[in-house]
Amino acid sequence: MSFIDQGPTDWGALFQWYTGAKPIIEDLDACRVIVDSMLVGNADTNCRAAEGLDALTRNAELWLLTNPCPEKWNGEHMTAVVDAYKGIGALVVSALDGPDPALRVVLNEAVDEANRMLEEVRGMIAQLWSSLEL
Repeated sequence: MSFIDQGPTDWGALFQWYTGAKPIIEDLDACRVIVDSMLVGNADTNCRAAEGLDALTRNAELWLLTNPCPEKWNGEHMTAVVDAYKGIGALVVSALDGPDPALRVVLNEAVDEANRMLEEVRGMIAQLWSSLEL
């Protein structure tokens, strides 16, 4: 199901939710920087980065649980973004014992997918702003 498929949306309520989610989205932007750095990091820096990533994603999970989105697709998508970044942290920690070329490919794909999903959130926010400016 895509956002378009679900029918009418209460844009005002969604705008308020995204306004409240601003700190979480900023944390997800920080997650993006962290995971991009993990692609070139060593075991020491990646372990510390994974700890930071874990703290940011736990905070986002808690916020999403206590602040449900008024619109299903956006709430599920934000949860998927958080889960994607959380999964990257776990993947990197599991790879700390040694470089595995196959794992590197999986990691690169996971980072690309998480970053793409975050860009979709940014696009949704831009669409929301433009619809409210009309």
